[in-house]
Amino acid sequence: DPSFEDAPLPARLLGPTAALTPLAGPAVLVTAVADDARLLRAVLDEAVHELLDGPKADHRQEVR
Repeated sequence: DPSFEDAPLPARLLGPTAALTPLAGPAVLVTAVADDARLLRAVLDEAVHELLDGPKADHRQEVR
């Protein structure tokens, strides 16, 4: 996403089983695990919504 060029997203947790990591260039990597494919899809969908709509206040936890 070109909007990441000016202000890259910080690495952070996206809940208990997922993390967002900035990549070189205007990109991010979301890594997630879940007990089954349905739960994994829900975690990944939430990550996409956060990237497009902005983070939820209660899910912002920066990784250090």
